[in-house]
Amino acid sequence: MKLLSSCPISVTAVVTSFRALSMQEGSDNVVPIVFEAIIDMNILGVELVTSTLRAPGTVNGTFSSPRNRIICAEYMLDTPALLQSMMKEARFVVRKTVAVASSIASNLTAAKQESMMHSSQSYPDISPSSSRSSDNSMLLSSSVAASQSMPPPPPRKSSTN
Repeated sequence: MKLLSSCPISVTAVVTSFRALSMQEGSDNVVPIVFEAIIDMNILGVELVTSTLRAPGTVNGTFSSPRNRIICAEYMLDTPALLQSMMKEARFVVRKTVAVASSIASNLTAAKQESMMHSSQSYPDISPSSSRSSDNSMLLSSSVAASQSMPPPPPRKSSTN
């Protein structure tokens, strides 16, 4: 049963990207970017949820002069913004997981109740208006009562003062 699974949320795919925004005038080595991580998760084996994390940042490149080769690239992300995005998406995924778990639990409860209604034990008709004779009804009534009742309590000892 997935509801009792040790891993109710499993990551199925992650795609990360850095999107360059418009270049700033006068600075050809620093480019503003947006970091994005798109995460697909499977919740309780029932529902696929996609979550997107975003954070602004910059990329700074150092190039060699004669050939314009990249010597070093430095990515700077706004980590507080990334943390905020992560917390927001985590709350969303937890709410979604609770909703899916509640749905599964209510479906299981309904199925169990329906199963109990269909498999309930039928008892013989012992009413006086049944088609059986009164002797058979009395005998059946006595045997049902005897099989379903508790034995009498043991006799009490008399207390002597």
